Amino acid sequence: MTAEAGMAEPEGRGEFGAFYACQLPRMLRYCAMLGLSLHAAQDVTQEAFVQVLRRWTAISDPAAYLRTTAYHLAIKRPVEEPVPTSADSHQASQVVSALPGFEERHAILRACRELPSQQQAVFALHYDGYRDKEIAEILGMKPITVRSHLRHARENLRAWWDREASDSLRREGAAR
Repeated sequence: MTAEAGMAEPEGRGEFGAFYACQLPRMLRYCAMLGLSLHAAQDVTQEAFVQVLRRWTAISDPAAYLRTTAYHLAIKRPVEEPVPTSADSHQASQVVSALPGFEERHAILRACRELPSQQQAVFALHYDGYRDKEIAEILGMKPITVRSHLRHARENLRAWWDREASDSLRREGAAR
């Protein structure tokens, strides 16, 4: 037992360490796409990893368990008004700027925060490369429902993008 955590050391501790290192950036991005602030995304991600660690030897698909746990923790969190600090902005820019396509990802994150929660969850998983059937299993819904949420999310994102483009053109015109 570890004194601090009060739980047994997992079998395959090195495996969990490798799993953690591989999944951490994906989970932070996923939680951000669910609309969580950087601080909340870190909290949810950490708690999800703790729950996986506690059940490490009994879980057949740790990545799916982690993502499902993070989703459930995220939707149970009270909605918070993010109060960005310079430290948050710096950390967020380090996490996101290390990813390819930083500008596009930043715009997508901003747009996703405006989607309804079910659409956010479906789109975040789709964006991470999951298929409809996998998303349905993770979120506990039918594949047809996943496709419907994904279609609505795309429509909402397209409308958001059109508004952003038109606002950008308006700002450029006013600056001239």
